[in-house]
Parts: sequence; C-alpha cells; structure tokens
Amino acid sequence: MILVDIDVPMMGIKYDFQMEETALLTDVIEEVRDMICQKEQCFLSGDGGRLLLWNMENGQKLSPERTVSENHLLTGSHLMLI
Repeated sequence: MILVDIDVPMMGIKYDFQMEETALLTDVIEEVRDMICQKEQCFLSGDGGRLLLWNMENGQKLSPERTVSENHLLTGSHLMLI
C-alpha cells in the first residue's frame, strides 16, 4: 500500500489517497473519481474513462493499462487527475 497526493485542478482540491501497488491504474482512476464525487457530492458527467493521471514530478502521463508499481509510483508521489 502506498500513499500519494492527487491534485484535482478542476476542483482546486488536493487529496491524500492510498493505493495497492498491484492495482491497475484504470481501477485506481475509477476509485478516485468515485471517492471525489461522493465526498464532494457531485456528479461527473461525460466519459469517466477519459480521466488521466499525470506524475507531477516528471510531467509524464501515467499508463492506465499498467499497475501502480509498473508506473513507478511510490509513497509520496504527487499526481494530478485531469
């Protein structure tokens, strides 16, 4: 289990989020989306599958088809959801 920071610029909020190293990033993105919508009592319209995570430390888009560990994420990583 790792702990990362996820910035959501469209809402102006940063979240701490735990994720399993073996989880696919597509599943993580869906879980993050659902958690944010539940916490902020909002509805995400459009295709949620188009959301992406970016590694803010190196400016690279993370590969949704790969796991958290395959994307080289570690505790303390700083990500952005767009």
